[in-house]
Amino acid sequence: MNILDAITPLTWILFLIGLIILIIWYFRPASNKSPEETPLEKLKKKYAKGELTKKEYEKQKKELTGK
Repeated sequence: MNILDAITPLTWILFLIGLIILIIWYFRPASNKSPEETPLEKLKKKYAKGELTKKEYEKQKKELTGK
């Protein structure tokens, strides 16, 4: 048995394993990314920081929710 006969299947196996790992890595959910905030959540944070008065908060909340 020649050494080249053993290298070729091993190369293909390593290539396929690498390809599978790349595919899994590409399509995996991004767990380190935080989900995007909704406009209402952003509004609540601004109010909590004191950037908005209660009246401004209520007005903008009403515009966002339609209530």
